[in-house]
Amino acid sequence: MNDLTDPVAAEPAEPVDEAAALRPRAYAGQCEMCGAKGAFVGTSLGARESFPCPACRATLRYREQAGAILTHFGRGRFSFFTRFVRFPECQRLAILEAAIRGPFTRHLKGHPGYVQSYLFEDVPPGESRDGVVCQNLEAMTFADESFDLVITSDVMEHVADVEKVVAEVARVLKPGGAHVFSVPLKFPLRDHSQVRARLVGGEIEHLLEPRYHRSGTDTPSLVFTDFGRDLVDLHARHGLRATFHRSHPFVKRLVHSAAVIAVRP
Repeated sequence: MNDLTDPVAAEPAEPVDEAAALRPRAYAGQCEMCGAKGAFVGTSLGARESFPCPACRATLRYREQAGAILTHFGRGRFSFFTRFVRFPECQRLAILEAAIRGPFTRHLKGHPGYVQSYLFEDVPPGESRDGVVCQNLEAMTFADESFDLVITSDVMEHVADVEKVVAEVARVLKPGGAHVFSVPLKFPLRDHSQVRARLVGGEIEHLLEPRYHRSGTDTPSLVFTDFGRDLVDLHARHGLRATFHRSHPFVKRLVHSAAVIAVRP
């Protein structure tokens, strides 16, 4: 079951202790990434980093993204991503993924229109290392309207100027294209995103206690923004319609996880 929802209407009303709530939980279902069926078991990591597929091990946040891609581009014809990849509906897409590793990088290797990018500190923008092109998402080297699909997984919270990134994504998307992404979201959502840090004169200024996540190269990556409802307004300013996607709208304990899909009309 796929659900494109208004970002406010489907929010849980009260915060919960996810670790305690999810640890003993499980549900039966099918993986949106690989199609495997079985029991998806909760852990103490919270919903989005939990419920791994029993076969491919993709966690909920990746599977929500896969569901969003299938809904927008598969038009209801495909129930899992690895099947979709083999068909013309996917093969004709130009796809950019800003990631060094992850389930999408594995399944899209060899796709004729796939471009994998990462911001290397020692590689000039636009040049490649081991088949991965160096890109700063705030100032990409790609031409306008280059891609049908842009994928980022827990990247947007780590960029210093998210407004520039959204503008750049809107620029490189083709009409009808979409940015499908995950970011940490704490429900019920705050009205306004909270800036935790910013760049001032090339130096990082911390407005809140520094928070770090592990990057794709296993190094600490600073969180600049905790997102709120105004994530939708941010995309609207750049001509993109952002909605939340939940593949499991009727599984109550998964309501704290959602992917975001931002479409260029």
